[in-house]
Amino acid sequence: MKDERNKLMKRILTVIVVLLILPASTSFGLAEKNLRMFASDSVGVKLEYPDGWKVEEFKWGFVVTEPQNLSTITVKSQFFPKEYETAYDINLNEEFMKVYSGKFEELESGECEIGGLKWDYSSVKGAKGSPLEYLQKTYSILINNSLYSVEFYYNSNIPEDVKAQLQKTGESVKLMYKESELPIMRKYMKEYNDAVSKGTKLKYSALDNDIAIEYSPPWSFAGAGAGSEAGFHYFTGDPYKDIDMILIKHESADPREAIIALKTWVGLLTDTFNLEEENMVTYNNNKYHFQKLVQGKDEHTVHTWISAVKYKEGSIVVVFAFHHMALEIAPKAVEDLMKGITLKSR
Repeated sequence: MKDERNKLMKRILTVIVVLLILPASTSFGLAEKNLRMFASDSVGVKLEYPDGWKVEEFKWGFVVTEPQNLSTITVKSQFFPKEYETAYDINLNEEFMKVYSGKFEELESGECEIGGLKWDYSSVKGAKGSPLEYLQKTYSILINNSLYSVEFYYNSNIPEDVKAQLQKTGESVKLMYKESELPIMRKYMKEYNDAVSKGTKLKYSALDNDIAIEYSPPWSFAGAGAGSEAGFHYFTGDPYKDIDMILIKHESADPREAIIALKTWVGLLTDTFNLEEENMVTYNNNKYHFQKLVQGKDEHTVHTWISAVKYKEGSIVVVFAFHHMALEIAPKAVEDLMKGITLKSR
């Protein structure tokens, strides 16, 4: 039964992942053969990459970008509550990312050894038949409360030598903490467990403290991304009913245009969005442009709710994505998190 469910579920986090790994413009020369070492204590991962490639750090992660084709390797850590360990398959592509459908196909999945440890992996091909056709491969491993992932993302038509170098860079990954959980996760686990037992709220700030977010479990901070200011995950013990959220700073000063730009790009890589509802909503005296969007149908239906508000010269966009089976719990879960978002500077 679980295998059948895995085949049905393929879309929510494609929205999340695509937005997190949108390639930025770069101006590098050709990659050199010399290798550099990069070590991130906050992520608990080190790797080797070619000289000339770019490394960009973000909260609980970093992304390595190959300059000529804008191919990326994104390395992330995420807190994983111990009470849910038996409820998920751990592999991000088979669990957190399996509620997608869209224009892609699963290529392979299994286990492999990287850095002396056994990782789960899964790969998909997306935007099939279009100029944007891409390959995405994710490796993941859970050690205590630290969920590590290494995500490859590249256009299908990049040269074979670049693919080989990407793979070699990924295979150079070594964890810096093997026997106990990552220190930042130990600290976060205490804060999360305190919030559960005492009914208190956790706090997160972004954009030089201009944005403050207060939230309560089962919402959990899920790190940021190369293109996002924050990511959150709502754990239920059933990936069909989980909810994902990311917060993005967009360059458009028109919130509605920011929503259109994001959904157009993501729609090209996944599936066409259908508009269900559009209006204005207010949280903490901030008026957001709001759209309810749907992709797929029947058991493949996925909902994406996007809110955007003007912020300085641009916009802040908040994206929620979830499977149709989470629709009953989504309104309250979304409202609780939105009520916790305070914009200190407009």
